[in-house]
Parts: sequence; structure tokens; C-alpha cells
Amino acid sequence: MRKIVILTTLVLLAFCCAANSMAEVFLGLKKLRVWTQQGITLDQYAEVCRKLDVELLSLTVSSERGRKDNLTEAFAGVFQHYRLALEVWQYKYSGPETREYIPAGSSLGRELIQSYPEIVQMGESGEIIDWMPYSEEAGISIEGAVAVIWHCAGRELGQAEKMYFRKVLFP
Repeated sequence: MRKIVILTTLVLLAFCCAANSMAEVFLGLKKLRVWTQQGITLDQYAEVCRKLDVELLSLTVSSERGRKDNLTEAFAGVFQHYRLALEVWQYKYSGPETREYIPAGSSLGRELIQSYPEIVQMGESGEIIDWMPYSEEAGISIEGAVAVIWHCAGRELGQAEKMYFRKVLFP
């Protein structure tokens, strides 16, 4: 009998921790979306991403103990956008001088073009893809790429939000 009580307590504790982690990740993603719309510095953004990465890892580990969770995967997909935006934004300051473009032929440039068709569509009108200064190579505007990535993250977060509320309201 005592073993059953202990086992039940452990299962309930694990469920509560997973639910708490899920709420923390959800709120963290919502805050990140708002901050990217209102304005955030690169240092603040990097710090928020680091914290959210830890929370998402915790949620993923707790979800893997049970069954695969579509909501956890949706949150991870949204965060992938934010993580890539951080990488793009950090690229701006990674050289000896500030960069405004990512070479379209670089590995990061190819990843952006492949992952975000919006960049190509906007590039055709010259909004995001342009000739880089002092170069014969096309480049992707860092500012434009980050904006597109954040927009896609927000769109996917909206879908994940519906899944989250369905799970919370109708478990």
C-alpha cells in the first residue's frame, strides 16, 4: 500500500512539473513575441532565449518520459525560429565591423532562403535580397531576415496557442 501511495505521488509530481514547465514555456514564448514587436536589445534577446532554451529542454525531457507530445514539439518548432533569429542577429556583430547583409551563398544564407520562402518572395522585389556593398554577391538583409523569422515564429505560436488552450481546457 505504501509503495502505491509513493508511486502515485511521484506520478502526480511529474505531471505537475511537466504542466508547470509547459506553462512557463508558453508564457516565455508569448513574452518573447511581445518584446520582439515592441523592441528588445540583442543582449536582452540572447538572455531570454537562453532561459527559454533551458525551460524547453526541461519540458522536452519530462515529455520524453511519457509519450511524445505534439504541443511540446510545436513549442520547440516556434523556438527554433527565435533561435535562428538570434543567430542571424549575432552575425551582424560577429565580424570586425557591423554587417548589414548575410551572403546569400553562405550556409546561413542558404538556410534562410530554404526555410523562409517569404525571404525569396520579398527578395524578388528588392526588399530583403540585394547586392551587398563592395561585392558582386547578393546578400540578405539581416534586419529584414530577422523580421521575417519573427513573423513566422508569431504565426506558429498562434497555432501552438490554440493547441495549448485545448490541452489546458480539455485535458
